[in-house]
Amino acid sequence: MYGFFPRFIMKNNRHIFSFLIFLLLLLLFVKTDYRFVSSINCCGDDYDYFIHAVTITTDFDLDYSNQLNEENHIRYNGKIAPKGFIGTGIMATPFLFIGNLLNKIFANQSVFNFQILMYSLSSIFYLLISYWLLVKTILKINKDADKLLLTLLFFGSGVSYYAFERFSMTHVYEVFISSLIIYLSTNYCFEKDYSKKNLLAFLIPLSIILGILVRWTNYYLFVLPVIVIGLIGKNRINENQIYKNKFTWISMFISITAFSMLSKGVYGKVTFNPQFVYSDNRLDGFFSLSFDFIQTNLLNLWLILFGQEFGLFWVSTVIAFGFFISVNNFLYSKNKLTYLFLLLSYMQVIATILVWKTTASSYGMRYAFSLIPISLVLVFLNNKLTEIKIIKIILYTLSVFGIISVLFFEADINTQLSIEPIVNSFGTVDVRYSNPNYVSGVLKTLTNIDSYLSVISRSFIGALVLKLITVFYNQNNFLVLLDQLGLPVQNEDFILLMDKVKIIQIENFIVFSTVIFLILYFLLKSLSLKSK
Repeated sequence: MYGFFPRFIMKNNRHIFSFLIFLLLLLLFVKTDYRFVSSINCCGDDYDYFIHAVTITTDFDLDYSNQLNEENHIRYNGKIAPKGFIGTGIMATPFLFIGNLLNKIFANQSVFNFQILMYSLSSIFYLLISYWLLVKTILKINKDADKLLLTLLFFGSGVSYYAFERFSMTHVYEVFISSLIIYLSTNYCFEKDYSKKNLLAFLIPLSIILGILVRWTNYYLFVLPVIVIGLIGKNRINENQIYKNKFTWISMFISITAFSMLSKGVYGKVTFNPQFVYSDNRLDGFFSLSFDFIQTNLLNLWLILFGQEFGLFWVSTVIAFGFFISVNNFLYSKNKLTYLFLLLSYMQVIATILVWKTTASSYGMRYAFSLIPISLVLVFLNNKLTEIKIIKIILYTLSVFGIISVLFFEADINTQLSIEPIVNSFGTVDVRYSNPNYVSGVLKTLTNIDSYLSVISRSFIGALVLKLITVFYNQNNFLVLLDQLGLPVQNEDFILLMDKVKIIQIENFIVFSTVIFLILYFLLKSLSLKSK
């Protein structure tokens, strides 16, 4: 069995060409907005996650007093700490450490320094590894899975935005952890060697607790192995009850101990309450069962699934289909307990959006993105669903639309989030960074020629090409040429790019491109190896 690129990319010219196209598309999606900066500044979610990695790599401790002040941060018993969870910082630490070393070798630059460069590569790395884990998992449980559809559904889910642009957020890391748990649990089902089985049982709780450290509210991770084993583990071998394995409990003890120590080290107290970290009591009084409560949340659930403001069906299609499958199979499948756990997992994540009544001020229904891996598994476990022609057309069409949606996000006014406070699609007033008409806005943006230049101007491939041109060609002459061709050279994003490219050293572009090349090369090589 071969991966997405059969017989590995370097076997002949056709595969070399395919690889280069994949690489160029990747560099087109990699945005410069958050990368062409000298640092990630206080205060916001991006900064809070970043600062965990900074204190670990710089001070080698969990004392944040060198990085933070009291403003906008938690203070408990004299201990100051960021609101962001530490999991992403731990996972990104190796990349930031390498970036710090490169900054010492090369002159620290005001724009696009190696610290930010390498830190931004962390999310791309984990995104591609997530894809690798899911391909391996799905081909193990369904050897006839449509690999092209799998690829489109994954990259059309919206999570790629948080690798290619806003890289300091948690969502790629959440997807990675979910993918890892599913991968380990699947192998646990298939593994017949008891020593390897025990190792997998030991690794799964460690993965779960790392996932909780990334986002404390993803409680469903605790039952995710049970769900996976319930979905695919029946009739494989008899000993699939993972929570009866003693190595699971040993690992649980180690995991909870590690979590408690990290909580004490970061926040000054042992706590399992995310409201303490968020400093938010929004859950209080939420569950007030009444007719209005039920009516409002059913309407909001419809908006989450089908609304124009990043409705899952339109821009994260695989999650919507995963939810539909879980509801359907809970009602009609004999395996009701597994699908009950699965349905509760979806509702636990969706409840977060219902509580906040917002898409969370960035791209997509981002709190739901951790459900992408299990949703993919559900789609490809249900072969009959993907064999229905109309369903397959819908999945292909909407996954491509999801990819386009990410590419053209904030390319013009139609796909931009509001700067001024507005009423969002949930009826929440005074909300910034919202766009209640985003889906139709994408369609309008596609008819605007200026938006295409904006996309290219904000992409790494655009910056790389422009840098090469400015090295060998006079910039003013180049601008005159573009103007003669009728291109909108006064585009704001293009002008900003020109200014930044002037002061960025060519070695930064070379290092970044080389690392992405190597990651992609070895990823595709691994997927191309024949399964034994």
